[in-house]
Amino acid sequence: MPGVGIRWDHHDEAASRTGALQMVRGFGLAMPPRSIHPPALTSNHISGRAIDMTIRWSGVIELPRKDGSAVTVTWTPNVNSNLGLHDVGASYGVRKLRSDAPHWSFNGR
Repeated sequence: MPGVGIRWDHHDEAASRTGALQMVRGFGLAMPPRSIHPPALTSNHISGRAIDMTIRWSGVIELPRKDGSAVTVTWTPNVNSNLGLHDVGASYGVRKLRSDAPHWSFNGR
């Protein structure tokens, strides 16, 4: 793509794959199994309506929903299955895309 300074073709498949992996690591891109979605030029990230973040704690915590009620949430290594955390985020208008580990957005996409 004009204007994008990325060298996609290294004239050797192994070298091109190595270069792509270096870019994935360098930009911290979520790749399978953490995400099934490839990076895109049009997304909620581009419009400033999504964020990728890793959320960690140990044990059980109590989190407030936007309405002031509290929810007890237990940490799990699989954030995609932590429905209690998703519930708290949704109360603030932040929805979890369950097929992409770090992705949260205004509409869950």
